[in-house]
Amino acid sequence: MNFRALLVALSIAAISVPASASNIAGSWTVTFTNVRPTSLNGTQTCFTLTQTSDVMGWSDSGTFTMGSVSGEYYSIQGVMTAFATLSDGYLILTGKFHSGTIINTSILQVDNGSPTFTGEFTATSVSGC
Repeated sequence: MNFRALLVALSIAAISVPASASNIAGSWTVTFTNVRPTSLNGTQTCFTLTQTSDVMGWSDSGTFTMGSVSGEYYSIQGVMTAFATLSDGYLILTGKFHSGTIINTSILQVDNGSPTFTGEFTATSVSGC
């Protein structure tokens, strides 16, 4: 096999192999930032991810708790989506895992079809909640 054919074969293999799953389970202190309503800026809560690998068939998935809310999460190529059904709506959190931290975050809570809480959060890894 010539060198050019080998490079093409390696390139095709690199894009056809899925990113390896990594266990992102753990506890995080979450601080709300740039949120509406602004009275919630600076509010802190604990966010715990427990990997069970049973959400939508993704190996990097499981359950989460954040305060009194619990739901499910999955992570695809380092991007986490956590979702929970509330009594009158839902909660969605997203974030990208990068070098042991969570970056590029967002949070949205909707009640009765209208956003009641929206913004960003910072997260600091902790040993437990």
